[in-house]
Amino acid sequence: ISLDLFLSTEGNSYRQDMNQIALHPSWSWGKFHIGDFTHKYTPFTLSGISIRGAGLELSPGIFRFEAFGGQSQKSISDGPFNSMYARYFYSGRIGLQFDNGSGFYFNFLRSKDDVKSLSYDIFTADTNSVKSKNQVTPQENLIIGTNTVINLFNKRLSIGGEFSGSVFTKDMYAKGFNESVIPDYVNNFYNPNISSNVDFAYSGLLKLDLDDFNFKGEYSVINPGYISHGIGIMANDRRTINLISGFRLINNILSIQLNYQTQNDNLLKHK
Repeated sequence: ISLDLFLSTEGNSYRQDMNQIALHPSWSWGKFHIGDFTHKYTPFTLSGISIRGAGLELSPGIFRFEAFGGQSQKSISDGPFNSMYARYFYSGRIGLQFDNGSGFYFNFLRSKDDVKSLSYDIFTADTNSVKSKNQVTPQENLIIGTNTVINLFNKRLSIGGEFSGSVFTKDMYAKGFNESVIPDYVNNFYNPNISSNVDFAYSGLLKLDLDDFNFKGEYSVINPGYISHGIGIMANDRRTINLISGFRLINNILSIQLNYQTQNDNLLKHK
């Protein structure tokens, strides 16, 4: 059983709590988390946010199962532009992982702001003002994705990738759709409105490692509307190509490495 404990005098009511305490009991094929902790699924789903709740990791044989849930941010009342709603989420991951590191996973994340955690009067104090696009709004998010990695020839060749779809609602108070437009089975799980959008992100990886030559190529696309509440910081609307190759010559006396990277936005390609 491991213990994490972090206490700080910097905490106050106008920022997220910095204090952390967590327990992590583990055994040969599993691990449990309770308290304040972070966890990572993939770069597009869950990574970098602090969770105050509980989590479970199970790895019997080649099977993998992970489930996490709790609060990812507390409510902060500081006017219409600096406030924060309390946010809660739950997530899951199931897949297979083999001895050579190859694996295949399905990932899921669902988050929702608690509209009752802030008084609506904060945003309606001035009834004559027009609602600003920068005003704080309660949000909702759903992520479904898959990722895989295949290692061949004693990990000399690796092929991997990820594909994730996002449903994001910017303002839960926004006007809803006509009920006949959205099927009942969708409304039972997620209530989209005119501020909702659907988008996706994907990436691919090819890695080759030989005695005198190595190569790594990565290609990723994060579309403008892709949002994940499980990511601490994400720059969306970008397409990135990253290539790295190296040569080892004259019995490793001479080494040459070449790097190439390009990044642009997906729509106007002006960056």
